[in-house]
Amino acid sequence: HGTNEFIELFENAKIFPFPKPSSFVKRLLEIGSQGNEIIMDIFSGSGTTAQAVMELNKEDGGNRKFILVQLPEKTDENSEAYKANYKTIADICKERIRRVIKKLDTPEVAKSNTDPDQTNLGLEEKQDNSDHQSQTTNNKFSVFKLAPSNFKIWRSDVIENTEDLEKMMNIFDDQVKPNAEKENMLYELLLKSGYPLNVETAYMPSKEGGYYTINNNETIILLEAIDQTIVDEILKLRPKNVIALDKLFAGNDQLKTNSVLQMKDSEINFKTI
Repeated sequence: HGTNEFIELFENAKIFPFPKPSSFVKRLLEIGSQGNEIIMDIFSGSGTTAQAVMELNKEDGGNRKFILVQLPEKTDENSEAYKANYKTIADICKERIRRVIKKLDTPEVAKSNTDPDQTNLGLEEKQDNSDHQSQTTNNKFSVFKLAPSNFKIWRSDVIENTEDLEKMMNIFDDQVKPNAEKENMLYELLLKSGYPLNVETAYMPSKEGGYYTINNNETIILLEAIDQTIVDEILKLRPKNVIALDKLFAGNDQLKTNSVLQMKDSEINFKTI
């Protein structure tokens, strides 16, 4: 029963009334999936589908992934959910996923699901002091919200004279909005470059400032710093594309020109923003 599941996870059945039972969704997944699909729920509600996917993966060794879509529908100010600081349905969904992951990662749950004959479970095994193996899930999730761009937009429609043009050019001394965060800029640039949100990314630390490698060094994105040492490091990686914030050059036209020429000589598409 879906309500009983909520009592177990939240200790309060009134957080989300009449949720679907995960056992029902799991049964649908058993019938309609082979174990390696992406399960998408456009009206995710309280996150029943996410719980069903993770629990079924735990039970049968599958590697299903889920995508949940939920509008930030506000909870009623007089509701138990609102009083518990869940201001939207999406907040409830996210917290449920966190609690399910924590539940599946407990030693008791992991031990009860251990099958010595099962291989390729997609689970991490750890040796404890009692001489038996327990398993923890590799479950994790990311949350993405539709939001305005992290970069300023050139407004030619408001330019009527040279004074307006000068103001716009001053605004674009730095194209990045003041409160933009690096991770948000990274994912926006990934999307604009045609990559999916689950593309493999890695952060490469450097003395002056790190950079991101995308899809096994296919693309490199610089959001922190650039100097000749970093350029030399990147050239050794032989990426196809390099994207850098223009402000990182800090007016050093010589460094920028040399970077452009070196990238061109190495047949690397180089773009500044």
